Amino acid sequence: MKICLTGGYKLIIGVTSATTLILQFVIIYNFANTRTHRSIESKRSRDDQIARAGLRETTTMIERVESFPKKRTTFGIPTVKRPSENYFQKMFRGMVNKTTEEQRKEIIFVVFLADLNNSEWKNSMKNDLLANYSYLVKTDSLLVIQAPESFYADLTNTNDSYLYWRTKQNYDYAYLMTYCRHLSEFYVQMEDDVIPSDNYYSAIMGYVENQSDDNWVCLEFSKLGFIGKMYHSRDLMGLSAMFLIFNSSQPVDYIYVYFNILSGRRSALRKPTLFQHLGYHSSLDKKIQPLQDDFFNMPPKQWKGDNPPSKIYTSLEQSTDFPANMAYSLDVGFFWSIGPAKINDTFTIVFETPQRMSRVVIETGNKDHARDNLQNGCLEFSSHYSDTGENLNCDNFKKLDDFEGGHLFIDSDKMNSVVHNASVNCVRIRVLESQNEWLIISEIAVFINKET
Repeated sequence: MKICLTGGYKLIIGVTSATTLILQFVIIYNFANTRTHRSIESKRSRDDQIARAGLRETTTMIERVESFPKKRTTFGIPTVKRPSENYFQKMFRGMVNKTTEEQRKEIIFVVFLADLNNSEWKNSMKNDLLANYSYLVKTDSLLVIQAPESFYADLTNTNDSYLYWRTKQNYDYAYLMTYCRHLSEFYVQMEDDVIPSDNYYSAIMGYVENQSDDNWVCLEFSKLGFIGKMYHSRDLMGLSAMFLIFNSSQPVDYIYVYFNILSGRRSALRKPTLFQHLGYHSSLDKKIQPLQDDFFNMPPKQWKGDNPPSKIYTSLEQSTDFPANMAYSLDVGFFWSIGPAKINDTFTIVFETPQRMSRVVIETGNKDHARDNLQNGCLEFSSHYSDTGENLNCDNFKKLDDFEGGHLFIDSDKMNSVVHNASVNCVRIRVLESQNEWLIISEIAVFINKET
């Protein structure tokens, strides 16, 4: 069903789930209660301005050398002069230096100097970028832009500094995205206080190419805020319209999620993520924002076992970010319980078919949370189970070995002395003593005896 909102804005609303229905209600409710629908004429005037973004002399601060070729990926980077520490220089240096000359042929960095009434700071930033990155300008890999002050004419006049800051962010993103809509095939939204991982661009494009199809709305390369979010450039006008519609009633972090869900297409978060939040001081004066992305640069699995197909069960409470299956999966990630491990808590692996194991290695804790290891536990095995139709219930467990210092390593000699080359249906980790710390299981590597 198509619902037309006042002023020509349209949202395609499909009844797909209870969550979608709730979001539809929230969005329509907020639209009905926002000032936006009462200022459609001024909005249309602003839309005319934003539709001409990139053509105005007052917009592009560093002129293009030649006619601009369409690139593959745009990185949109809005920045303002912060009240305290400034992170932009470190961020942008990392973005540039961690790409190759060949990669930069298909990249354009669009730096949006979004401060109002601060021409001295903007000119200083422009001159600094031109002095240090003139080679990017000459190869059409860098644009520095500003928005005409008239674009912000309807910005809510309020004494609430937080509301003003949040609303202006929506205006900023709307302008930047519309400016960038024809520059490339893909668009990645950035913030000015992050650092990229090494080889971030090849990782991004590898993730794009590994998608099963093109039916995605947003690929996420950070779990935080509006950092590292990739869209098809063809979607930018729709997302920009959402920012303008709900400019004062919703923060940007909510609006892009509404847009993603209502698109009817999928979103996906890459793990490990590729951008880490660097800033401590927000662009809003006196606001502290010491956020960190737990998925940034997670180390790959060290042991890479055979890990035959299995089902995972645990009595430990788990989260969607660090689910139990990530301990056993060969992909990057780990299991992290919600709450402390208690005596007789278990983590059970049920093989789809009985296996003859040769070795088992289990690592708990990690370098950032070394105390969240298994402080007193053991590994047990079972060759007996009952099939209830939904679950395989193992019983008659026998002990294989104890954990030492959060680690367990069972070599082939130890395995043969206990299991006697018998087929095993299940293995489980059992907590032998309650601990105050939560439990991380970083890796479970099960090696199979392939000899017939």
